[in-house]
Amino acid sequence: MITINDVTYTEEQIKEKPQAEMFVARINQLREQLTQLEMSANELNVIINAYAGSISEIMEAEEG
Repeated sequence: MITINDVTYTEEQIKEKPQAEMFVARINQLREQLTQLEMSANELNVIINAYAGSISEIMEAEEG
């Protein structure tokens, strides 16, 4: 099932149109890819913050 422009289409309706079925499959692939990219971005932000924290600790140790 997929909703586009507030219209919900069932799997049966989509299967009647091979091109629409192909596009739905591609949308699902793209959504999965986007989810993976978002997870990667979150992980990168954690790593960046860890490095920034390490820099702060280094700089504070030199000042103290």
